Amino acid sequence: MKVLSRANLEAIGARVIRAYAALPGVAGQALERVDIDYLCHSLLGLQIDYRHLSKDGVKLGLTSFCQIGVEVLPEEGEADYGEDQFYMLDGKTLLIESELARDGANIGRRNYTVSHESCHHILKLLFPRDYGAQTKERSVHYCYRSKASARDWEEWQVDTLAGIILLPAECVKKCMSRFGLGTQMRLLNRVFAPSDYRRFEEMASFMGASKTALSIRMSQLGLLKRNDLHDPYALVRIEKDEEDGL
Repeated sequence: MKVLSRANLEAIGARVIRAYAALPGVAGQALERVDIDYLCHSLLGLQIDYRHLSKDGVKLGLTSFCQIGVEVLPEEGEADYGEDQFYMLDGKTLLIESELARDGANIGRRNYTVSHESCHHILKLLFPRDYGAQTKERSVHYCYRSKASARDWEEWQVDTLAGIILLPAECVKKCMSRFGLGTQMRLLNRVFAPSDYRRFEEMASFMGASKTALSIRMSQLGLLKRNDLHDPYALVRIEKDEEDGL
């Protein structure tokens, strides 16, 4: 398979965003955020559909480059709810967990999943001979809720590119200015920097991204100095000193 560095993926992402910015529905507008559905449909020629993908909710999305049947579950309330069904992928469809399309769902997670599955197709288009496993077991590409440590290099590349395309560097910088965060956010912490945290939340919502995805992207770009999103009390926590026995 093709091995791509973060710099390679940033360059690919920039090419994709330039092509997206030239689409009729976007051209001539000041680009501050990416409509990932429009990119998916109008630039890549892909379709999005929704099904219940797993009983435990761990599968958020899947796609394939070929025609293949995948197991799905009926929606709650259907007569055969809980029994496996099959959905025929056609090589141009992204199948997204239906829970992500419900009212009140995490739109950022949904958008990231669409971006993730779209990136499988982008890399396949760019590297048709090198990208995509040839075995039947890997002919379906998944996006999972948890980021397992044992994931392979291919999935790391897709994850990285998904964030780059959903949150282009120039868009992030423009939105930081728009929401009063300046050129660099020193601390993301809802307890000790609540005002900046609220601005950050508004920015994530505006860009259609989860707070986690945006904080990671800002850190990658050197726009966020300290990220305490998931542990706001890390700033004052005193760890036990093993040598002193304290």
